[in-house]
Amino acid sequence: MQAHYSLSRAFAKARHNSLLLIASLFLLTSTASYGQFTAPALGTASSFALFTAVGAFNNVGPSLVQGNIGTNAGAFSGFPQGVVTGSIHIADATATQAATDVEAAYLNASGINNAAPLAVYGGAPAQTLLPGAYVVGAATTLAGELILDGQNNPNALFFLRVSGALTTAAGSVVTLINGAQMHNVYWQVGGLVTLGQNSLMQGTLLVDGGINLIEGATLRGRALSRSGAISMDTNGANAPVIAGPLPVTLASFSATRQNRQVLVKWTTASEQNSRSFAVERSATGTTGWETIATVDAAGNSLAARSYGVTDARSSTGLVYYRLRSTDHDDTFSFSSVRTVTFEGADGAQTTRFPNPVLDRLTVTGVQPGSWLTMVDLTGKVRQQQVAGASGTEQLETSNLLAGSYLLRVVSAAGSVTNLKVQKQ
Repeated sequence: MQAHYSLSRAFAKARHNSLLLIASLFLLTSTASYGQFTAPALGTASSFALFTAVGAFNNVGPSLVQGNIGTNAGAFSGFPQGVVTGSIHIADATATQAATDVEAAYLNASGINNAAPLAVYGGAPAQTLLPGAYVVGAATTLAGELILDGQNNPNALFFLRVSGALTTAAGSVVTLINGAQMHNVYWQVGGLVTLGQNSLMQGTLLVDGGINLIEGATLRGRALSRSGAISMDTNGANAPVIAGPLPVTLASFSATRQNRQVLVKWTTASEQNSRSFAVERSATGTTGWETIATVDAAGNSLAARSYGVTDARSSTGLVYYRLRSTDHDDTFSFSSVRTVTFEGADGAQTTRFPNPVLDRLTVTGVQPGSWLTMVDLTGKVRQQQVAGASGTEQLETSNLLAGSYLLRVVSAAGSVTNLKVQKQ
């Protein structure tokens, strides 16, 4: 009897230890395997906001694109009705190389394995994802809000695969928080991409199919197709600025909020032929960079050196900072970008007046580079413009019919403010 009892206890203990081992292996696999990947190299394609290797490119309406656009094989139309701040490439040497690089990047992304399976992207309430690799194994629609949380790591990588077509629902939003950067977000889509009316997408999309931007959709990043037509209709799109290597060895670079000011600090491990550092600030992270301070460099040094400046200007929303390093031969390059968020009670609130409105609506507390879109109750875009640097915008409303409208303000960082407007 005693022997039988001891044997049962030994069996139970062994079974318990086996279960613990299996659970431990599962945890190790789930944390170590999901999401460990290297960002696909884009090569020449990195300068494009919208590009297709094979397919027509067409735009309707006053779209605004920051970055290059083009096709390597297909008809092209719609510009200068739309505005592009970069270059247009149609079956030239740049387009040919970009087509090769997009194909290589797509194949590289196809080799990213061990992605965590998801049923869908987005949701209401919002779905939040941490850095890593994810996959939805069929065609899907992103509705509501998808939040990508960088966990205060500006180098955090996100890879999101869709094994089929991807559609973003009208008004859906991809939001980046806690240091997540749009140039570190990659999508691989095995079919048609359709960005729905007034939706906001962020990141680089590597697409095996066409790319349709429905009226009012905004792309913060890139959409690059290996084969498929691209169509635009009164959209905004901008390619991220990719930082190059500094002419010095940079050990650290940080931007930290201190009440209503920002302390920018950096340390060099060594310097050779360096002349100066310029701290630059932007409200969009892609355009409108301004120098807030210039600091003399050490010139030549093998010892660690520390620098710092304070940005005393009161700011609201998300503010971007980068470091420009210049050598004595006038060559220069940029650091990676750091962000600081001014939110809460001390941040400016977006407001509109008068409401009801007759001829002209004033919108205050608007971050430079934000998109202001006025839509009617059917979801049709009635007016759209990009905010300037003043923080105050004027919208002409005399041509609108009397009724209710929604004013949607989308900042360069992806934050969304919806305001109801009544037209008399």
